[in-house]
Amino acid sequence: MGNLWPNSAITARNIYGGEWHLLNPASTKDQFDIQWKGLPAAQQDVYKARAKDLKKSAANVVTTPLNTSAEAATSMPQDGGSSVPAAS
Repeated sequence: MGNLWPNSAITARNIYGGEWHLLNPASTKDQFDIQWKGLPAAQQDVYKARAKDLKKSAANVVTTPLNTSAEAATSMPQDGGSSVPAAS
């Protein structure tokens, strides 16, 4: 089978897979499947908790589009900035 690569989805399996792949770079997906399925439930639960925390953190990230507020639109000089006094 092809080489393993976790995708960008935040899952317990992908978090563990990324760490496992760093230690086993030539590994295949089949080898990883065996490793993941053999991991005790308690250890999988640790990765599940990490995934949950990462998802929660990602949901709390606030992104603000640049220059979309009314203030940003009206604070720009109308003459392209030529009215700014030169530094002395």
